[in-house]
Amino acid sequence: DDEYPPVRKNVNMLKAINRIVQKPEGRLRDAQIGYIMKVDDDSYVNLDGILRFLAYHHNTSQAYQFWGERGFGRKKDQEGIRSAGLRKAYCLGGPGYILSKEALAAASPRFDDCVNEISRSPHKKAVWHSDVVISICITKATDVGCFDNDEDYRRNRVFANNYFAYENFVHRDDLHRIVTMHPYKKAGQMARQYKRFERRVIQAAKTDDVSIIAWKDAVVLSDEVYQNIGLPAELVDGKRHSNSW
Repeated sequence: DDEYPPVRKNVNMLKAINRIVQKPEGRLRDAQIGYIMKVDDDSYVNLDGILRFLAYHHNTSQAYQFWGERGFGRKKDQEGIRSAGLRKAYCLGGPGYILSKEALAAASPRFDDCVNEISRSPHKKAVWHSDVVISICITKATDVGCFDNDEDYRRNRVFANNYFAYENFVHRDDLHRIVTMHPYKKAGQMARQYKRFERRVIQAAKTDDVSIIAWKDAVVLSDEVYQNIGLPAELVDGKRHSNSW
């Protein structure tokens, strides 16, 4: 429990979840589980937003799905991360990621060997973070990276990571589309975000705003929004637009 970064801890958690998903028992016996989500406990999670996102993105012809906010690592670590095996973007662990049960099932039996291989890498210092390691292993098992559809990702960056200095970094008009917002370190911040969501739902009900019910192909936090607000250039350069190196 005192491992940090919690690489093996998170891997074991995903393996345990896979056992539950593949063979539900007890109260979950009759559940039809299609996806799992991992998210940090300092993230605000919009459950309605998750359901809308999955309803819009569910694709029965594509079994392996992996969605989240893309990362490529700090500039000084990128060469080491690539050398350690990252071929596509990884999903940031803070704002969370969603995995299809098929992707989880494919990666789970290969996690241990994959993690052990990375732990022996001369680039371990750069790569040894749970979200990076887990994403590398998922990509090795499924050939899927974080949010593989570049255009969809550019238009729908709904796993919002706060790179900015202010609390309300997601505009109120976009709250209902967002899946997660990260990080909020104080309980008061979470409570205030809940109030913002509550006001948005009430506003939508009064104005018959159907966009609160149906997912719309609209920009939430696009690359342009991040640029305009002042995100460091290395996080919105060309590599950010493509899910391959």
